[in-house]
Amino acid sequence: MEKHLLYDQPESPSARSKTSVIRTNILYLIVSGFLLLTLLISFFLYFFVLDLTGTYVSEEEYPYTSAHSADRPVKYFGIVSRYPPHIIYQGYQPLMNYLTNHTEYQFRLKLSNSYDDTMDQLVNGEIDVAFMGSYIYASSRHKHNLESILKPLNENSEAFRRSVFITRGDSDIREIADLRGKKLALASRRSLSGNWVPLYTLSMHQLSPEDLKTVTNYAHHHTVIYKVQQGEYDAGAVRDRVAMEYEASGIRIFYSSDEIPTSPVVVSKRQDPHIVDQIKNAFLNLDMETILAERIYHNWDLDLSFGFIESREDDYDFILNILDTLGEEVLEP
Repeated sequence: MEKHLLYDQPESPSARSKTSVIRTNILYLIVSGFLLLTLLISFFLYFFVLDLTGTYVSEEEYPYTSAHSADRPVKYFGIVSRYPPHIIYQGYQPLMNYLTNHTEYQFRLKLSNSYDDTMDQLVNGEIDVAFMGSYIYASSRHKHNLESILKPLNENSEAFRRSVFITRGDSDIREIADLRGKKLALASRRSLSGNWVPLYTLSMHQLSPEDLKTVTNYAHHHTVIYKVQQGEYDAGAVRDRVAMEYEASGIRIFYSSDEIPTSPVVVSKRQDPHIVDQIKNAFLNLDMETILAERIYHNWDLDLSFGFIESREDDYDFILNILDTLGEEVLEP
């Protein structure tokens, strides 16, 4: 009887205190583990998906050249830094393989840290040709004696894209006017679709950056997507193709601009005409059905998957009109 009473006695204060501490520690470990996991996921997304500074694709997966081309003269193809380096490498290295297999030259990518770096590379002869941003080409072509030779087509066989404003799927932002007092993320100041057209769009809706809580530029379009996804910004503006890739992950497009000519392939007017002709002929005679079926062209960038047409210098004159409207000085590299 005495033993039974001992079992039925209430728990002592010291025992209750010990139990409470154990439970608190367990809860602390669970919460800490969850926060650590969230931090690791965010770190992975930002540094390994959205904002890399190096190349993480092996040459074995995307070889520079086939064996028969190893003794050909090497030509370098520059790419403006609108996307993180690993995304550029994955999407554009297959294009270098194609050019190597359809010209007399061995083509290699030369990446850069900024739009200006690519311009400097082209002007200084470090690269032979470049996929240039429309704004930086239009603002620098006369000073540096540059010429656009090609522009890619979109999925409707038209040579234009659009700038789009995005927000989270659960946001109450529905139109440009709703941006008043909000935080807006933009891409590089050298980007037409990620900066200049969005600023022009704001002005056409009687808004200026001062009417928003903050407007911040980031180097890459993908970084803008990330900042909006994470709720750091209420909205962002990027190229339409990039936004469409992320609509399934909670991003919503709430405004699309008028048509913008696709970004040009640019060379110096001093470039050897034979090299220019080789590049133009290779691009203008793309057979995408064959291209996408061969392993060395796997992951070919979607922007470049619908063919090319020749471009004209005046295709990009409207950009200077945008700058005039905004009262902005042309940003020389």
